[in-house]
Amino acid sequence: MGRIHRIRPEYRDPEDWSLLHDNAPSHTSLIVRQCLARNRVFVLNHPPYSPDLAPCDFSLFPKLKLKLKRRFFLTFRPSNQLLHRH
Repeated sequence: MGRIHRIRPEYRDPEDWSLLHDNAPSHTSLIVRQCLARNRVFVLNHPPYSPDLAPCDFSLFPKLKLKLKRRFFLTFRPSNQLLHRH
């Protein structure tokens, strides 16, 4: 929590903000839950793979995967050019 306080000092009081996460295992591990509880952080949960809350997972990413399928790039620029061509 110290890093959050250094980067965003306005978030010092946990009653002024909430945390939204997608229930991924790294977000729901015991150590994370204990840290959030110890710091009185209010957690807003939502189900993973919910298209209404993560639309990129269901509209944008499948299109990108299809366009990039079986293509290999050594740098970011060629992939970026391919995606912006159409």
